[in-house]
Amino acid sequence: RTDGPAFSYHPDKLSMERTENAAFGPTDRIGQLTMRNLDIADSRARLEQYADQPVDQGQVLVEHGTLFGELPAGGAETISANPGAGDETALEAAAMEEGTD
Repeated sequence: RTDGPAFSYHPDKLSMERTENAAFGPTDRIGQLTMRNLDIADSRARLEQYADQPVDQGQVLVEHGTLFGELPAGGAETISANPGAGDETALEAAAMEEGTD
């Protein structure tokens, strides 16, 4: 099993690393937009980690020791949960009928 405290892609998000209670498996299709949202959420989580780092330890992706604008914690969870997505059953069925996702 892959381990680490702050991976960009946590092992639990990768189906090949999960065997129990997997969100999706080899027979499932996951849309490109879903993968992009997870990528954005991962990037946001990393930026939140950098923003929380004490200035005296140095910061990554900042100029003169401060982030541009505020970056409140918790945004990554909101992005991954995708509260505005609604029910995509009809879209998924149409995509499967047309052979696209």
